[in-house]
Amino acid sequence: PEPAPEPRTEPEPEPAPEPRTEPGLGPAPDPGSLFVRLFAANGWTGGWRGSVFAYHHYHSTAHEALGVVEGSATLLLGGDSGTVVDVAPGDVVVIPAGVAHRCLDDRGLVVVAGYDRGRKPDLLRGQPGERPDADGRIALVPLPGADPALGPGLGAGLWTHGQRLP
Repeated sequence: PEPAPEPRTEPEPEPAPEPRTEPGLGPAPDPGSLFVRLFAANGWTGGWRGSVFAYHHYHSTAHEALGVVEGSATLLLGGDSGTVVDVAPGDVVVIPAGVAHRCLDDRGLVVVAGYDRGRKPDLLRGQPGERPDADGRIALVPLPGADPALGPGLGAGLWTHGQRLP
């Protein structure tokens, strides 16, 4: 009789890399969790992690903050004739209630979102007949209690009701 074949063994998997560390600081934290903590410390909660829709949409019930965690993108803020903005990791974008926004070019974008005082956002797309009721809800959204990244008394001072800033 022939000898039994040697049992096949799979090579040992490579060990997982150690988390990045800075001397004396320990592992580098997840950038998304940094935004979540920063936003929450300034009263912006109730968010999610993902990308930005490729279609125009807006929220009539909440101001939205987006913290860019990874990747980059080109966003259009303010509808078809709005402002084109390139975003990259570390950027924070604050979108007032009622301002249409969309992603024009997603290059691996991952954002963390937060809403002032945890308000629940709706999702509107500018459909016919939608705006009259939405305008009433937008008018009821209070000015933010604090800037999501800078905190109270700093960026929040830029907000005004019914005025377009330069």
